[in-house]
Amino acid sequence: MNDNCNLEHMKNAGKIHLKIEKYIKNIIKPNIKLYDLAINIENKIKEECNLLNIKNSGIAFPTGLSINNCAAHWTPKINCTKILKENDLIKIDFGIHIEGSIIDSAFSYSFNNKYNNLIEASKNSTLLAIKLMRPDMLLNEIGKEIEENIKSYEIELDNKLY
Repeated sequence: MNDNCNLEHMKNAGKIHLKIEKYIKNIIKPNIKLYDLAINIENKIKEECNLLNIKNSGIAFPTGLSINNCAAHWTPKINCTKILKENDLIKIDFGIHIEGSIIDSAFSYSFNNKYNNLIEASKNSTLLAIKLMRPDMLLNEIGKEIEENIKSYEIELDNKLY
């Protein structure tokens, strides 16, 4: 497989990823069972990949639905009855692969506006990290910049300022 082929696969997977994110934002609602949300996401990935007529494409890894203080990589099991509550903060992490080329991304979502600054801090810190990435940049320097950016935000939760 040549580099152009991999790049095209990654571009196509990226387009599907954007479609799936929009789809999620249309179907997510308070009290949705997390298992159902994960299955809906994974079925939509399969559906979109089938439209490409590429046999070796689909879900890159199980969908991660991390709630509140769970930072990453939690996936509901088949009998899970846990629901997404109106005041929860969820990170949705999913990936698409096309012939082994993977596009992976996550986003945070909440029905409650009290988390808007936290979500904004996360988005802007990710964009900052991308901007700083270059061959001569040390990871600890990028980490310092991200930490400084995140600390510039404030969020009030339960009458306590963070």
